[in-house]
Amino acid sequence: MYSFARCVVLAFALCLPAAAMASEAAREKTIAVRVQVDAAGKVQSAKALPDPDGVEALNNIAVGLAQKLPFTPAKKDGAAAPSETTLFLKLRMEPKPDGQFGIRLVHASNGPHVVEMGRIRLPENKGLRSRATIVVSVPLREDGTPEVDGMKTEKVDMTNGSAFDEARYVSAIEGSLRHSRFEPDKVGGVAVRTRANLPYQFGGGGGGRGRGGKDAPGDDAKDTASVPGVTEVSDQAGVELPKVIFTPAPVAK
Repeated sequence: MYSFARCVVLAFALCLPAAAMASEAAREKTIAVRVQVDAAGKVQSAKALPDPDGVEALNNIAVGLAQKLPFTPAKKDGAAAPSETTLFLKLRMEPKPDGQFGIRLVHASNGPHVVEMGRIRLPENKGLRSRATIVVSVPLREDGTPEVDGMKTEKVDMTNGSAFDEARYVSAIEGSLRHSRFEPDKVGGVAVRTRANLPYQFGGGGGGRGRGGKDAPGDDAKDTASVPGVTEVSDQAGVELPKVIFTPAPVAK
């Protein structure tokens, strides 16, 4: 069991021993927590989702924070209803003079979480050097599978990119979504058909190939993408989804 001195849960700021946050890469972490919310917008249960890179202490903190966050409740046919959704809590670890780390909740959002993400496969003839963030919207069926034919490109932000690059990135996203599945929100115990906004971040790839026609080391890593956040709206008549209410608070001194 972990012990946290001078922890202020209600202000969303807690403390961890420095030894628990030894890695620089662990200074910021987004943790997914599945929550059940009642018709009054109060969280009734919360459970951190499995994460191979997760830290138990941070998961416990995230669950505690999730239980205290209020929601605008879901609605069905105009009446408030219980719901189930996934919270995405971004925690930032900030060093303190006493050698500990203050832990601050800097962002909270909710929506469907990824159960299975299809691999991003860019064309064999790579050469994509642009960095890009591409936001697409896609209908999600009640079982969490995307209707790829209904996908729309909502926003494109590229560095040194072209229309050709954009088309290749969008094609790669379509291919990934055909093999992806999400855990949808539920209202009144029933999964809801939604339209989700998915922001894909591409790092840009090296165009070279190694000797013998093989990919040069590191090419695959440069041409991968990440999905940093997912939001959604109900695509089902008479149903409104729950929405977390969050206002950032400073680290306790």
